Amino acid sequence: MKYTCLGLRATCLGLALLAVPFFAYAQSEDDLPPQVSVQTTTQRQQLPVTWDYQPGHAKPLSTRVVPLADATIQLDPEAPQLAQQPTPQQLPQPPQLAPQPSAPGSDSPPAVIAAPEPAPQRMLPTVTLLSQDPPQPPKQPGWRNPPYVARTPPPDEETSIEPRTETAIELGAQISRYQYQEPDSGVQIKGLKYGLNGILTGSIYGGWFVRGDIRFAGGNDDYTGSGRLDGEPDYIGEARALLGKDIIFGRFGISPFTGAGFRYMHSDGSAGASGSYGRHNEYLFVPAGLQPRLMLPNGDRLAVSFEYDPLIHGWLTSHLEDMGSSFSTLHNDQTSGYGLRGEAMYQTANWSTGPFFSYWNINQSTTNCSGSVPVNGVITPTCGSLPHNQTTEYGLQFRYRFY
Repeated sequence: MKYTCLGLRATCLGLALLAVPFFAYAQSEDDLPPQVSVQTTTQRQQLPVTWDYQPGHAKPLSTRVVPLADATIQLDPEAPQLAQQPTPQQLPQPPQLAPQPSAPGSDSPPAVIAAPEPAPQRMLPTVTLLSQDPPQPPKQPGWRNPPYVARTPPPDEETSIEPRTETAIELGAQISRYQYQEPDSGVQIKGLKYGLNGILTGSIYGGWFVRGDIRFAGGNDDYTGSGRLDGEPDYIGEARALLGKDIIFGRFGISPFTGAGFRYMHSDGSAGASGSYGRHNEYLFVPAGLQPRLMLPNGDRLAVSFEYDPLIHGWLTSHLEDMGSSFSTLHNDQTSGYGLRGEAMYQTANWSTGPFFSYWNINQSTTNCSGSVPVNGVITPTCGSLPHNQTTEYGLQFRYRFY
C-alpha cells in the first residue's frame, strides 16, 4: 500500500511537470503580437514583340512571354513604404504593463493593467505602371505590305479644290489664221497672225474678280478683190477690262463676267500697187460671257470661255489720199454688229495652253463724203461706205503664269 501511493505521487508529479511547458507555450502564443504576412503572386501575359509587314510576312515574326514584373514600377511617394526586412527593434513589442498602487493598509501586491495595444498598420505599396510594350497595329487579313496612306497636308498648306479665279499675271504667245471678207463685193484678205497677249487678274472679296487683258497680233496678208495684192502688212490690237463673279459647286465653277472692250485694226494698203490705200478701224464693244471651270483630281483645271461682244460703235478711216493728192481722208461710222469669242484652256499651276477663236459680223457703215474730185471735167463729190463684212480668226495660244 505504501509503494502504491508513492507510485501515484510520482505519476502526478510527472504529469504536472509535462503540463508546465504546455501552458507556458500557450501563454507565449497568446502574448505574441499579430504578425504581418505579405503574399506575392507573379502574373504573366503574352505580348507580341513586333509586327513585320515586310514582303513574305503576314504574321508576327515571334512572340514572347513577358512577366508583368518586367514592367517598370514606381512607388507612390505619398504612400507608406514596405520595409524589406524588419529589425528586432522594429518588431512589435509586447504591451507595457503599468503597475497600479494598492489600497492603503492592504498587503496584496499592486494590480497590473495592460496598456491599450496600438492598431496594426497596413504597409502596402502603390504601384504605377510606367511603360509596357507599345500597342501593336491590328492584323490586316490578306495584307503582305502596309497600305499606302496619302499624306494629308495641314490646313494652312492645303490646296483648295475649288476652281476659283486667282490673282495672277500671265504673258502668252499666239499663232492664228486670219480671214476678212465682204460677201457682197467679193473682197477677201487672208493671212497668218503672230501675237502676244498679257492678262492681269485680281481676286477681290466675296468671289468677285477684276481682269484686264491686252493683245497685239500682226502679219502679212494677201488681198483679193478688184485686183490682187500679196504681202500687205496689217496688225490688230485689243484691250478689255472685265468684272466677274465666281459661282462654285464643289470642283466645278462658273464665272459670269462683263465689261468694256476696244479693238483696233490697221491695214497698210499704201505698200501695194498703185490705186491701193491704207485704212484703220476701231470698235467699241461690251463683252459679256461665261467661263466654266473644272478642277481635275491632279490639281489642274479645264477652263472654257464663251463671250458675246455687241458692237456699241465703230469708226472707219480710209486714207484715200494715198491714191493721189486730189483725194482726201474718208470717215465712216459703224453702228451695228456683234462679235463672238471663245477659248478652251488646260491650266496648271504655272502654264496654260489651248485653242481660241474670234468672229466679227459688222453691218454696212454709213455713207460719207470727203470732198470733190474732177471726173471727166465735172467736179464730183467723193463719197463711199464700207460694205457688210465678216472677220474670222482661230489659232493656238500658250500662256505662262508669273504670279
